Amino acid sequence: MIDKTSRYIVYDTLGKILYNYSKLDNVTIGRSFRYDENGNIIKITNND
Repeated sequence: MIDKTSRYIVYDTLGKILYNYSKLDNVTIGRSFRYDENGNIIKITNND
């Protein structure tokens, strides 16, 4: 479970920032992501 009191920066496998996760950023609140067996993000969903 993501602690929404904290800020997260999620990277893809090349180190590119996919999005910033912040409690104060209404654009990213509610997004979730899953990882494959290598720890890479395989899905991002917007649950607004």
